[in-house]
Amino acid sequence: MSSLENVPLHLHLGWANLQPISTGGRGNVIRLRFTVCTIEEIKPIASEIHSSPQVTHGLDHSTPQIIHESLISSFISSSCLQSYSQKLPAVQISLPSTMRLTAPDGTQYIAKQMHFHWGGAFSEISGSEHTIDGIRYVTEVHVVHYNSKYKSYDEAQTAPDGLAVLAALFEIKDYAENTYYSDFISHLKNIRIPGQTTVLSSLNLQDMLPENLHSYYSYQGSLTTPPCTENVHWFVLADTVKLSRTQVWKLQNSLLNDQNKTIHNDYRRTQPLNHRVVEANFKSLPNPRSELHFYLNNIDNNLEYLRRVIEQKKAKGKGPW
Repeated sequence: MSSLENVPLHLHLGWANLQPISTGGRGNVIRLRFTVCTIEEIKPIASEIHSSPQVTHGLDHSTPQIIHESLISSFISSSCLQSYSQKLPAVQISLPSTMRLTAPDGTQYIAKQMHFHWGGAFSEISGSEHTIDGIRYVTEVHVVHYNSKYKSYDEAQTAPDGLAVLAALFEIKDYAENTYYSDFISHLKNIRIPGQTTVLSSLNLQDMLPENLHSYYSYQGSLTTPPCTENVHWFVLADTVKLSRTQVWKLQNSLLNDQNKTIHNDYRRTQPLNHRVVEANFKSLPNPRSELHFYLNNIDNNLEYLRRVIEQKKAKGKGPW
C-alpha cells in the first residue's frame, strides 16, 4: 500500500479533449477519509452474484469473456486519444446480465463487466484508484453495472442515473494464496497480447469480493476511464480482498501493450471532492490499520519488486550479477 500520488502522466494528459468528460464537479476517483464521512443508517447493498460465469471468445456476449485491451502509452494525437478511450481497461471480464446489484434505494443495476487497476512500476507498487485516509492499496477491482430501467448499457451510460460501480481494494497477505483468484490469474498468460481472449473454467464473483459486503462508502462520481461520464453511483467496500504477493506480481506483470512493454500503473489520480457528500454506513473501519503499517508494507513491496527484477535480469544474462 502506498500514499504516493505520483502517477505517469500518460494516464491523464489529454482526457479533457474527450467528450463527454468529467470536467465538472463529480470527477472520479476521490480520496476517501472516514473521519469526514457522513454516517448514514443506509441499507446494505444487495448483490446477486452467485452465478459462476465462464469466459469465452468475444463473439458470444451472453456469457462472460476475459479480454485484454491495449493501453496506449502516449497522447501524441487525437487518434491516440480515441484509441485509448476505446481500449480501457487493460483487462476486463464481461459478466452475464443475470448478475444484479440492488442499491439501498431499491434501484436495480445489471452487471456489465469487471476490471482491475494496479501499479507495478518501481516505487509505484500500489495501484488502487481510490485511497482511504491517504493510503493507496495494491490493486482495485470495479464491477460495472447499469440501471435496469434502460434497455442497454449503451443507453444507460449517457443517462444521469445510468451507472453504478461496486469497488473493492486489495491487500497483500504473504504466503496465503487466494484460491478464488487462482483460475483468473493463471489465465492471464493466455492474453498477454492485446486483443486476445481466453476461457475460464469457473469464476465465482462473490468469492472474489470481500466477505463483508455490508460496510461501504457511497458517493456520486464518474467513470474513471474515458468517456469519464459523471453519472456513476459508487459503492466502495470498506473491507478488502487479500492476495498473495505472488498473485499481485502476476497481475501486475502479465500483460503487454502495443509496444510489447509490460502494462503498469493503469490507474487514475484522485480528484477533488468538490463539496460532494461521501456517506458511510458503518461507524468504524472493519480492519483498521495504522499508517505506519502501510508505509512499512510498501517498503517491503518495493524490496520484493527489486529482488524479482534482479532475478529476471540474472536469468536473461543482463547486468553485473
